[in-house]
Amino acid sequence: MTQQTVVYLDTNTLHYIQLYLNIVAQKELRLPIDDDEFTASMEELPDKEYRKACRRGFYTLKHFQENQWSGLYSPFSEVELQVGRIKGKAFESIAKEGVPDRIWSRRLEEREISRRVTTEQLADIEKTIDDFASALEDFEIVIRKDYETASRDVFDLAKTIVSLVYMDSTDCIIYASALLARADYFITRDGYLRKTINDIHNNVHVRDRLQATLRYDDELPRSFTIRSDGRIDPEISILSDRSYRD
Repeated sequence: MTQQTVVYLDTNTLHYIQLYLNIVAQKELRLPIDDDEFTASMEELPDKEYRKACRRGFYTLKHFQENQWSGLYSPFSEVELQVGRIKGKAFESIAKEGVPDRIWSRRLEEREISRRVTTEQLADIEKTIDDFASALEDFEIVIRKDYETASRDVFDLAKTIVSLVYMDSTDCIIYASALLARADYFITRDGYLRKTINDIHNNVHVRDRLQATLRYDDELPRSFTIRSDGRIDPEISILSDRSYRD
């Protein structure tokens, strides 16, 4: 029996999937995924960037269906999504108020964000994030929260990673989670993160150090981006070659 490919998702990828799921719910689209029906629904959205983001979510799930991948994501990503959406609600409030340019040109303080978001909005944001896994049931796609690696080991490994290559602290924690989960692939739209993960995969010194820390000889995960036109960048066949360089 062929072992199922484990794919780890970063926070932005989860966001794109949730945008697509919102379209499915609003437009009552048929399941499983119908390309023509989805394309027609996208034409009704006026914002180009929003359409592209939804399409990334659509094609991510499509690749999951076609390749029968098993997906994981870090609980830390849920916190990131939650904080980002709370900030978004605060900015919506500012926009409706019609504040002057000076407000937009400075960093919004935590207390101002807190004042502009209601208790009901906080609860709604939490619910949409909690409902993510159940929303995928009709797709017969398994993408679940990675409880097993949410431990002290993640932070110890993250420290080791950042001593070898530079990563943002959040990216480092999520990548460390993917390593502990023994993921085969890591999906991200972040070009630097994708390149760094693939460089780690191909760098003998760094790879050997991480494998010694992890105490296993499995290949480290390779990273790719799913584009809004459905392309996988770089192609998985190229990723399978250890000589790959972005």
